[in-house]
Amino acid sequence: MEILTKFDYAKVRFDQENLVSLMASFKAPTIELETERQPLNLVAILDISGSMGCSNKLESMKRTASTLVDHLSERDQLGIVIFSTAVSKLASVKPCTAERKEELKQRISNLTPHDLTNISGATLLGYELMQNIEGNLNRLLLLTDGLPNQGVSDLSGLVDLVKNRPKGITLSTFGFGTDHDPELLQSMAKAGDGNFYFIENADAINTAFAQELGGLLTCYAQNICLKITPKPGVEIDEILNDAYEYDIKEKETEIRIPDMFSEELKNVSLKVKLEPRTSALPRKTCIAKIKVSFTNLMTKKTETIETNAKIEFVKPGEESTERDKEVKEAEAILEASKTQAKAIKMANMGNFTGAQVAMANCCNLMDSIGTLKADELGAELQEWTANLTNDKYNSSVGYLGTQRAYSYSTGRASGQSVGSFTGTEAQKRMQKSFEDSNQASGGDQIKVPKKEDKNKHIIVPGEKSPPKKKKKSNRPFSGKFLDK
Repeated sequence: MEILTKFDYAKVRFDQENLVSLMASFKAPTIELETERQPLNLVAILDISGSMGCSNKLESMKRTASTLVDHLSERDQLGIVIFSTAVSKLASVKPCTAERKEELKQRISNLTPHDLTNISGATLLGYELMQNIEGNLNRLLLLTDGLPNQGVSDLSGLVDLVKNRPKGITLSTFGFGTDHDPELLQSMAKAGDGNFYFIENADAINTAFAQELGGLLTCYAQNICLKITPKPGVEIDEILNDAYEYDIKEKETEIRIPDMFSEELKNVSLKVKLEPRTSALPRKTCIAKIKVSFTNLMTKKTETIETNAKIEFVKPGEESTERDKEVKEAEAILEASKTQAKAIKMANMGNFTGAQVAMANCCNLMDSIGTLKADELGAELQEWTANLTNDKYNSSVGYLGTQRAYSYSTGRASGQSVGSFTGTEAQKRMQKSFEDSNQASGGDQIKVPKKEDKNKHIIVPGEKSPPKKKKKSNRPFSGKFLDK
């Protein structure tokens, strides 16, 4: 992995204060599923409350969970938690052998809806089942209509619960139906360093789980920390990536970034204030040192990469007059996320005119950039904006917008409709596998379609080599919320 830096203006006047945009970019290398992929440790948390019995949500969730089971191999481990008012363990976290997979699918098929919705208790039990499991990729998958009314039921309480989770366990959320709380599930996913998906129909199920599994199976880096150390006369003014946790300090700014998948590109955008200089300088000047540390899952070692962010201080009349397109594009995508979220709030309050104006300005911004990705995103936003009217707007429009806004903010695709936002190659191949599995007549191992490479066999998500072990965490599981 390498890191690159770029300013929106490569040359600035030395004799005045400058506010510039700095973009730090790093990309993970390609991982081959058949040789390098990591074993998965998963706990599926399934909502079987009474509300899941409406609009066929429970049946959709059961099909989803069964398809998930099909796509795992005996290298992977899966546990299942079910919840309504009560919370219980349907299956411990154990390897997905062919015999066990059939048993799990039978248990899932027998689930029926009843009672209330205890998301907090179910999430806590999921963490409890996972906390002593050895491995690197440990994730909870919460499948629900997101309507908590038992246990901890408020947004802040559930987010705090996730933030206080045992170390090394992440959480993704899947909202079923058009009456769930997308803000709640998005906030829980963000706090859990995971992803949020809106499940409206069967196609959405295929796309969402292909994105999730295709990413997890090719996870390259964890525990990613970006540190920016400004030089004297330089101040970090703002971090534009709201999806990442960060801490801006005078001497060093630290940004924490979730897992990175194979081929995935991350852009971190920030505003930087530059004090005037005494004179123009003959060469580019380092204004900040940038260091990225991460755990490489291929080598099981902590690695660090460093670079210097350099800019040129010049005489009046020699400064750059046009902003760099790549930097503008990265900022515009983050702005689109914020604008779309605001437009949804306005539409939910009946202010469709305000929502349309905000989105029109956002689309105009995309059109002004002049890159392929910006053009495609602008077209997608325009298509979505057409539904911001009294007769067209409904919960599905709002939920889809919420999911897309979240994916823009994280730089991670979550089922976007245009080419630039459909994920990595591994995720695309996994989506085809999910689609094919709906037509499969049997077999306990779903094969992932291979790349166009005649020298390699079909990629299978899993071999029989045992997972590598790591030391167990000494951090005890917190029962902080169990009494609520």
